Amino acid sequence: MNPEPPAGTDALRAPDPSNPNSGRVIDARRVRRLISAGAKNLEHRLEQYRLVEDAYDRIPPDTEEQLRADGLGWAANVDWGGMEAGIDSAASPFVNLLTEPEPFVKFSSTAKIPNLHHALGELARADAEMLRDWPDWIYEAQMMIHNRVAHGMGIFYFPQPHGWHFQSLHPANLITPPKAGLNPERWPWCAIITEFQIEDLIAKLADKEEARSQGWNPPAVREAIEKYRLGNGVKWPANMDVDQAVHGFSNHVLMGTFDESMTLK
Repeated sequence: MNPEPPAGTDALRAPDPSNPNSGRVIDARRVRRLISAGAKNLEHRLEQYRLVEDAYDRIPPDTEEQLRADGLGWAANVDWGGMEAGIDSAASPFVNLLTEPEPFVKFSSTAKIPNLHHALGELARADAEMLRDWPDWIYEAQMMIHNRVAHGMGIFYFPQPHGWHFQSLHPANLITPPKAGLNPERWPWCAIITEFQIEDLIAKLADKEEARSQGWNPPAVREAIEKYRLGNGVKWPANMDVDQAVHGFSNHVLMGTFDESMTLK
């Protein structure tokens, strides 16, 4: 018998699809059209992101052919690292804040409990210790800071509905409505482009009930894997269909079969 979740955790449950929120779009085709239109509007922004990243990586601004065409074949085609130095310098104060030995949050309460202030302080320190003990913490945080400084927007997202392990998301993978303002609270909708490793998706089919409790649709997952299998025959193991892959995963005989490059967007 499963214990009842703590009070206040109802928001962590997957929403009931038969009783959607009044502000939710319930027509999947309409959602797909909105996202597709938003993705097309990204093209100019993607080019700007590319130019900034190229400059940060010190990729020469022009090719030799471009210089000659402009009558500058004699010029040195180099990047002296100005963009890299500027972004790294602006990011340093944020990184320094993250590496200070102070807690990241402060808890407070109006409850009249003996030694509560001390207990809340211990909770804040335990929270910071948990975060710093996560091996990916500083790398994900630094990438978010880099994106914030370089592109004006730093984003975290949480790939697991009930998990606290976040991932940094490049703003090129954020789709917003046309003419969206800077305040995300005013966006009627948004979407992110992310990738799922094939092995992780197969795991959803190996435990369908758990996947459903997290909000996944196992038949849709299976359909997506099947499309991948048919379109990527070179990488997919020969003579193995989706059901065989799920069976092998459940019996722990597929370790290393699907490498990290096998992903779905």
